[in-house]
Amino acid sequence: MVKQILNNPVVRGLWIAALLILSLATIFGLYSNSEHEVDNANDRLIKSNELANELLNASETTTRLARTYAITGNKSFLSAYHQVSDSENGRLAVPLEASLYYWNPSLGLRARLATKKVPLKQRMQMLALRPEDLDFLGRAKTLGDGLAEKEKEVFALIEKIPHDFNISHHPSIDLLFDAEYRR
Repeated sequence: MVKQILNNPVVRGLWIAALLILSLATIFGLYSNSEHEVDNANDRLIKSNELANELLNASETTTRLARTYAITGNKSFLSAYHQVSDSENGRLAVPLEASLYYWNPSLGLRARLATKKVPLKQRMQMLALRPEDLDFLGRAKTLGDGLAEKEKEVFALIEKIPHDFNISHHPSIDLLFDAEYRR
């Protein structure tokens, strides 16, 4: 009886159709899962690039502000330097219009504030990035922190050694332009 049912072309066609539908559903499920994994990997890559750009912008901005303060002695650049540093470390909220040139003291005080950001190192850990990305961002952050320490040394020298910025540049400015700082 089973043999007669399987020999029936209509029943055989229905079984083949059912197997094809089941196969297609399995293949689509596997494809959907792999596409989801690719989307997650791309999201992590985008977040990693955003963190790297943020780190680069903060470093460039603090370098520009430190050098400008060392050249001019204008304390508003020192204040802006501390604001950028504090926002990078999560101690201060960031302007909604945050960009590389937003921290220019000549443009006036910061306008609207966003909520405080989570410190960069914490955000790196929360993103579940690849170990290579974490290592790269960690090394970049360490180098940036080293520059910040050197900049703070320059600020201390500027405060310690009286100088007339209108006549010439402060002797400590050379520390912000030497080969070690630029590496």
